[in-house]
Amino acid sequence: MNANFSLNSVCRINPQIFDRRIVSEEAYKQFYQEDVTYYMQQEDLTREDLLQNQYVDDDFLSIRKSSTWKIGTGISLTCRYKEDAAFRLFCDYDFASPRLTYDLKNTWTDEEGKRPSRSYSRRTPMHNVTFGGAIVFVF
Repeated sequence: MNANFSLNSVCRINPQIFDRRIVSEEAYKQFYQEDVTYYMQQEDLTREDLLQNQYVDDDFLSIRKSSTWKIGTGISLTCRYKEDAAFRLFCDYDFASPRLTYDLKNTWTDEEGKRPSRSYSRRTPMHNVTFGGAIVFVF
């Protein structure tokens, strides 16, 4: 099936939020100021540093899977075209429905340095269809 994996994110502050022709002072204070100030304090950054750098959040999302059954079926057709060789076409179908748990950690750290996460769990149907062909040598 699929492996457990994590997703990293790269964030960069959009400099347009500091341009008062684009974002008004009221909108900046209402939507951006608290987060920008908090982030600058957490990372010990100036506004110039914040605008020039990109930051990698290496703990953004992880996905855990559960064990599950996988069922499948298939069909193949083999056609002999020489005495010792044949051509084979096949089609396989597999189905599984594992329970995936998504741990989102895209929030700011709290006063104690902990980052609260939100987890969502759901069954995810997975359908896999494989088509192929082969040359078969017959002995």
